[in-house]
Amino acid sequence: SKPDGLNAYCKPCTIAKQADYQRRPPRRQDPPGLKTCAHCKALKPLSDYHAEARRFDGLNRVCKVCGAESHRSWLAKNPKKNAELQKRWRSNNPERSADHNLKKLYGLPIGTYDKMFAAQKGRCAICKTDDTGKHRRFHVDHCHETGKVRGLLCHGCNVSLGHYKHSIDILQAAITYLAESGTEG
Repeated sequence: SKPDGLNAYCKPCTIAKQADYQRRPPRRQDPPGLKTCAHCKALKPLSDYHAEARRFDGLNRVCKVCGAESHRSWLAKNPKKNAELQKRWRSNNPERSADHNLKKLYGLPIGTYDKMFAAQKGRCAICKTDDTGKHRRFHVDHCHETGKVRGLLCHGCNVSLGHYKHSIDILQAAITYLAESGTEG
């Protein structure tokens, strides 16, 4: 802005000038297939840079290593802000957040929970209820020794398996006990 508060150019002209400026070629030319990192000043292959559509060459100014270092530094300096941003993202993206947690905890590819849910027709793999219990989603049942995912269970069945220590022998003994005592449910 000028001292009188008005811009030197109208809004469309200003936007066009800014777009031209962003697309301008660099002041110095790097060899083909290489780019100089704005942070570490090292000449690196183009594959070492993340894509950034706004840049004239379509690549970020800093290499992936420097970008990651900068990000880690910001996280260390701003833990409260980071926690706030993560909490907001999780509340705005509950399904994606749940998918990412399942990937992190069980190694399930994104979208696998929904496929399992559809394959089980939206029901618990053991008792066939469609009630998830006190949670929004069914629990992902998995073998604690191998990590292999077995299926989706309601809260009651998941807790019951835990109480029986995931042991077929103990579960068979419980079935025998119920059958012999005449109190089948």
